[in-house]
Amino acid sequence: SLFSPALNGTIPEIYPHSYVNKANGIIKMITTLAILTGIASAGIVLDFRGRFLLTDLLYEHFHTPQGQALLAVFVLFTAIFGLLVSLGVPAVHTPKTHAPFPWSGPLKTVSHLKEVAQDLLLNLCVWGNTFFWFAGALIVLIVNELGPKQLGLNNTMTSILVVGEMLGVGVGALFSSR
Repeated sequence: SLFSPALNGTIPEIYPHSYVNKANGIIKMITTLAILTGIASAGIVLDFRGRFLLTDLLYEHFHTPQGQALLAVFVLFTAIFGLLVSLGVPAVHTPKTHAPFPWSGPLKTVSHLKEVAQDLLLNLCVWGNTFFWFAGALIVLIVNELGPKQLGLNNTMTSILVVGEMLGVGVGALFSSR
């Protein structure tokens, strides 16, 4: 939510017009795979019981379970890796503009939705996409509570349930146009 506008706004500035759709598709695919990988590995990491990097140190000083300590190490590694990768992103020179901040953005969103409603196929695509992502996010929250509390599953098995659900949402979204 925070970085998508900057990322999606930069793609047309970096790539030629003929490649923008493909670049957007690749970025969307990579982002979705990253989310799915994070969800899939979360349970495995939280169930981790052993020694790895700083987990012993965090356990001794903060009494943090090894899985949570490993998760903390991965989060720090990911943040540092992301920072280093971001240093390699080319600077984009944008034209100097003195346009004021568009405070009417929310109102423009309403007018854009009215415009989208005029095109039946585009309207179906927008609302179908919204429905699938809403349902997917809601079910992830439900399954994360249902797995351990009602089904007695460990974190790994709960993550596997969520991965199955996410794959189902993806396949459903793919075939929804049929």
